[in-house]
Amino acid sequence: MNLRFVTNNKPSVFFFWSQANLMHVKECHDKVNELKIKYPEVAFVGINANNENKELWKKTLEKYNLLDETEYIFKYPKEAKQALAIYPINKVIIVNGKGLIENAHTNMFSINFEEELLGAINQ
Repeated sequence: MNLRFVTNNKPSVFFFWSQANLMHVKECHDKVNELKIKYPEVAFVGINANNENKELWKKTLEKYNLLDETEYIFKYPKEAKQALAIYPINKVIIVNGKGLIENAHTNMFSINFEEELLGAINQ
């Protein structure tokens, strides 16, 4: 069975963050900003994976200046975390331009991450 994500025909990286670890929020967004410069053809999508409180989510986005159209929050975080097996929180999903998952269990801090990302770009 193939799971397909809507990615507007662009390779995409779905990364997750948690307000329970604010250091992780900063570190993963700093890494994403670095990767966005190197790989402008890739869409990076941030998802708050542990909170359904939209006001707290918005305050966190404002605090860290993360206000853009690529940040989301799960409507039902417990169910989503279980369905997508989001543990540990630094899990990243790489999706190719056809919307197919290339790697559902990677980590953007891994030394192999950029190689994996290039594989999705070059599809």
